[in-house]
Amino acid sequence: MKTSIIHAFFAIILVAAIGCKKDLTQSLTESAELQSQMLPADVQAEIDQAILEIENDYNNPPSDGVVGNRAVVYVPAGSVDALQDAIDEAGWGGKVIVESGEHWESETVVIDHTVRIIGQDGAKVYFNTSDKGFVLFNYYEMDPAIYIKNANFVWVQGLEIVPKKSAGSVGIYLERAQYARIKDNTIMNHYFGIVINENSNNSGVYDNTLINDFGVFESGMGLVNIDGRSTKIKGNYFSGFRFGVFASDSRGVLMNNEFDDNPDTGVILCTFQGDIKLPNGKALEKANSCSKWKLVNNDSHDNAGFNYFLIDGANHNFLVNNKASNAGLQDVFLAPPLIINGAPALPASNNFVVNPSNSIVYRDCGEDNTVLGGTEIPCQ
Repeated sequence: MKTSIIHAFFAIILVAAIGCKKDLTQSLTESAELQSQMLPADVQAEIDQAILEIENDYNNPPSDGVVGNRAVVYVPAGSVDALQDAIDEAGWGGKVIVESGEHWESETVVIDHTVRIIGQDGAKVYFNTSDKGFVLFNYYEMDPAIYIKNANFVWVQGLEIVPKKSAGSVGIYLERAQYARIKDNTIMNHYFGIVINENSNNSGVYDNTLINDFGVFESGMGLVNIDGRSTKIKGNYFSGFRFGVFASDSRGVLMNNEFDDNPDTGVILCTFQGDIKLPNGKALEKANSCSKWKLVNNDSHDNAGFNYFLIDGANHNFLVNNKASNAGLQDVFLAPPLIINGAPALPASNNFVVNPSNSIVYRDCGEDNTVLGGTEIPCQ
């Protein structure tokens, strides 16, 4: 789904979904025990394995055994353009402590070697990234605040990342960065909060807060997984984005996150593409379709469109025991094949959805999906 045609796309889906809002007057039951009984053994095994993997990664962070055990460099409060020098000084395997207080950076900070960036409580960094274009228009240039490239086992933890202007471009961008760990950060008012791209596999994104409050409907995306397999996303909060999480590629796990008051959709499983210039100067290549993701125990609510939205070839994904309420349209929508601006968009297919409550309203217009639980609105 090209970002340049999301307006047209959303109009099509709006027509398809209009008149199908939830009926909240219905008296309905909710039973975790029933949900568990409905889950086939093979699906339960898939979910158990996904939970085991994400919990193990969360509690036992991957490391090469050396990182963080070498030089330690402190960045004092009130610093100006000091973070890049500190990263370079710390060197491979080093650690940078960003002290409590405000810090100012006039350009992108590049991390090109294994290092840990740890913010003390109250460490707030203002970045002067430009907004070169607009997310949903024909062209966009990504200009990240923090750019992790060609470096494995990098940590960015405990920072508040804020644009100097009213809106920034990208908070954190990953390029060929394996086993990155993005944890306990607050990213405010960036059109893209976190972008995972170009073979950045096994990223862990934990306990972050991502918020846009600059009041623009085309307000970007909290986390975009373009080209990164086995991404693990847990315990984060997303609010104010067009899409809280936009997931492409395969085998990610999305668990225990909250999506609240996003002006379109909480979570979209899709195929990311668009007329976008990446930080390395290349044009964005079309992502792989979203496949074999596991969404477990998330809470998506009060989003203006859908709480969970599967489209454009999203296939063989599992959505199990995810809360959903107060969607503007439906809680869960599995889209049919579409023609958008002359280009085909494949249906959502072979996905497995287990809704924990009949209060969750869904519409399955895709192909060969299985939906257990919830209240169905038929496709016409």
